[in-house]
Amino acid sequence: MCLRPLRTILRTQDTMSLLINVDNVTAVRLVDDWYTVDDGSFYTDAYEYIERDPDGEIDLVFGGGQSPLIPSTGFGFKWRGRWMYGPLTSIIAVQCARKSCS
Repeated sequence: MCLRPLRTILRTQDTMSLLINVDNVTAVRLVDDWYTVDDGSFYTDAYEYIERDPDGEIDLVFGGGQSPLIPSTGFGFKWRGRWMYGPLTSIIAVQCARKSCS
């Protein structure tokens, strides 16, 4: 396990890191096609399902990490004006506006 600060890791020649700054993601490759990310909207967060009860209160239906078979981290982004969400593991690749995604 590496306990060195991130800036130290980035400066070494023997370490490779694929840092992806979510603000620089311009397109996402899913199993069926590439999807252009609208207005820098790509983000990652806990992958959870909720519902509202009749009183408008939010109930957690399924929380991230509750099952070892379901990813606990997901993504979201706007594509053609609509929000798309999914498990982080469904992303095959991302494109960035610059040579480096960091």
